[in-house]
Amino acid sequence: MDAMNKTEIRMTVLSLLGVENPFSQQELALSSQKEPYTVSHTHLVSRREFLAMSAASAVASAAAGTAHGAGSTIRLGLIGCGVRGMALLNEIQKLRGLGHIAQVTSVCDAWVQRRTMAEARSGGTTEEDWRVLVARKDLDGVIIATPDHLHAPMTLAALESGKDVYCESPATRTLEEAAAIRDAARGSGRIYQTGAMGVTQNQWRAARTLIDSGRLGAPSISQATIQPSPPFDQTLTVSPSEVRWADFLGDQKNPPFELNCFVQWRMFSPFSDGPMAAAQFDAIAAFHVATGNAFPLRVAATGGRFNDGPGDNPDRMVMRAEYPNGQRLVLDTLDASPETRPPITRLEHAAIAYRGDHLSITPQGSNTEPFTQEFGSEKSADIETQPSAGPMANWLECIKTRESCLCNEDLAYKSMATLATGMRALREQKALGLSLAHL
Repeated sequence: MDAMNKTEIRMTVLSLLGVENPFSQQELALSSQKEPYTVSHTHLVSRREFLAMSAASAVASAAAGTAHGAGSTIRLGLIGCGVRGMALLNEIQKLRGLGHIAQVTSVCDAWVQRRTMAEARSGGTTEEDWRVLVARKDLDGVIIATPDHLHAPMTLAALESGKDVYCESPATRTLEEAAAIRDAARGSGRIYQTGAMGVTQNQWRAARTLIDSGRLGAPSISQATIQPSPPFDQTLTVSPSEVRWADFLGDQKNPPFELNCFVQWRMFSPFSDGPMAAAQFDAIAAFHVATGNAFPLRVAATGGRFNDGPGDNPDRMVMRAEYPNGQRLVLDTLDASPETRPPITRLEHAAIAYRGDHLSITPQGSNTEPFTQEFGSEKSADIETQPSAGPMANWLECIKTRESCLCNEDLAYKSMATLATGMRALREQKALGLSLAHL
């Protein structure tokens, strides 16, 4: 196939599943930068090929936890003391003043300078080896803010050691890993949360109530423009002697220390699926909460690398998923910018825009009577939503009550079904069907 520009790329993936283009002509006005892409016919992935749950499942040996008593401190270990890890440490310290009695008492990072900084900030102790931290008997929970390829092994080890787990998104890199985490969390009775920003916002559950009522018709498509994570600081000076390089690599092969890999790991495929993976996971999980979708029938994706810099991961993509109930999900990172439009779900008689603290709802289609009956207006309506705690506060509260978190192991598993299939579709440049049997 000849090289295609961004407009052609988007039109290809939007038409690949044989449905109409949901974007306006203005939204399709893209730059003329060109990259070569090919898209082939749909390929059905069998369960045996795509899902090896039993082989990947971990056996959790710890007994189920009990609720924390009033006033007892939740003792936490932090693995990964970079930008996100320190932000979570700061958040925990702020939450202490709001009634959440939790404290980071042990920290771990592959780089000694980050360990030292986190030790001073937390007032806790340090561990050089994350396995030692996970095995400590004086910790109730573990926070994982490491590169993506380490999420699954660290989460499974922490669950098996009897710890509650908070893991940054994306939960894992593969559906097999997500299945193992789901089974381990269920079997151990531990509290698991993926730190999917936005999922805890009440706007998604308010939309679910409205959609489930059926009064505005069935949803047809959900759309969001994703803002990829910004690049890390490329000016860091890191001495190889200060880094536990083997711990950073995990189960990857043992190449010599490479500064770009260590600092810009999101751009290297052995460690991440790219800078947009976490944001896509968050959006998929949030839309699943609102619409009730779970496992996709087919996923198509296309994109590529449009910016210079180290690494081999794509930095822009369009992903489209089709679900058994006929709903579709389109996530676009080709033109992401701080001025992006709000996420939206289109129903037969209304369009729901998600604005954080409220829903903006407008009529959809030629028949406005259902909308008027619901809201008493033919033009628009707003539904205010109650302020909500973030994923960290939700996790700490659930540790005390032993209730399930809002982005628990089940939602993480369902969300990874779409994300992992989409990332594979992007790599293989073809639409992939997912066998739903026994998922």
